[in-house]
Amino acid sequence: MPGIAPGWPVTLPGSIIGTPIVAHVTADGRPSIIVTCAARNENQVYAHPHPTAEPLIYALTLEGNVVPGWPIKLGQETHGQQWGGWASSPSVIPGATVAPMN
Repeated sequence: MPGIAPGWPVTLPGSIIGTPIVAHVTADGRPSIIVTCAARNENQVYAHPHPTAEPLIYALTLEGNVVPGWPIKLGQETHGQQWGGWASSPSVIPGATVAPMN
């Protein structure tokens, strides 16, 4: 499959959920693409060899590489808050900042 740009498209372990955003999450001053994903339908065929139902937030470089320290797992508790579900964009987690948890 021909790419749109070098390193693209990127295969994630689930469907993209919500709208990707652009943010600075590294010290190099370059923007990253932040996207949420999860394999929400067990009957769907995914291109990724290991799809996961666990909701994840990925930070990708402009070249399509995963930023070190990412993805961030969105489980039942995220950033000290109970999180039974998640919203449509990584920018709407109450009190969260877009940074990897080390």
